[in-house]
Amino acid sequence: MTLCVASGHVTVRGWGRNNEARAVSSTAARVELRPEAGSGSASRLKVLVYETGEAADAEQGAECRAFGNVELQVPRGATVRLKTRSGNVTVEDLGVAFVETVSGDVDLRRIAGAVEAASISGHVFLEGCGGAVRLRSSSSNVKATDARAGAASDELIVKSMSGEVALKRVDYRRVEATSVSGNLRMSAPLSAAGNYELKSTLGDVTLTLPGNLSFRVEATVSRKGEVVSDFPLEGGASRPSSRQLSGTYGGGGMTLKVSSFSGTVRLRRE
Repeated sequence: MTLCVASGHVTVRGWGRNNEARAVSSTAARVELRPEAGSGSASRLKVLVYETGEAADAEQGAECRAFGNVELQVPRGATVRLKTRSGNVTVEDLGVAFVETVSGDVDLRRIAGAVEAASISGHVFLEGCGGAVRLRSSSSNVKATDARAGAASDELIVKSMSGEVALKRVDYRRVEATSVSGNLRMSAPLSAAGNYELKSTLGDVTLTLPGNLSFRVEATVSRKGEVVSDFPLEGGASRPSSRQLSGTYGGGGMTLKVSSFSGTVRLRRE
């Protein structure tokens, strides 16, 4: 299912009716569900939103130009593609979600498969996911909780320009998290064969790890920064504080690459 509006809050919830979808609006004059052009299937639907009855009769302004809040109910395993220039987007209990908004927040919960979500000036939140994840915000926070890979190749990639990045209970073999001016925090059950890269230009980076893990770490900061580790490392710096920290703990295993240009890098023990 696809939906594109110029402005308005969009809410999509999965329900137990496998062959039914419902669309309503509290502000638009009419909302319609139609098969996507060229699909030849009623299982691929497009949502059309009309601001006025005249626009609906003339079929003008329906796609990506209309203004209106829209609420959708679709089968729980559905894939949705949502886009709005201004407005919050909420998605719950679906199969796969692709969401893009310019100035609204994105809130995704209990997505069974893959997720891609981006906002230029809004927050992006994800809670509960079972597939590959890509989250991005230019000026606000990005947070992911209780997300896990559905396949070994699934990745978690999170980026923010000036907001905070927070990852908690995320289970992937590969994680890439980047923030330019915000802090970055991660606390997760890491994979023994994993590869994890966390970078912040101006903010602090904090990685909280169980004490029974084995890993190799490469942590770097500039002269203005600091590296602090609760783990004594072999084959590298073992001092509690230094500007560069590298080595292995517990015999090696997963790879951790952690860096901050002017902030503090912390490796904390749970």
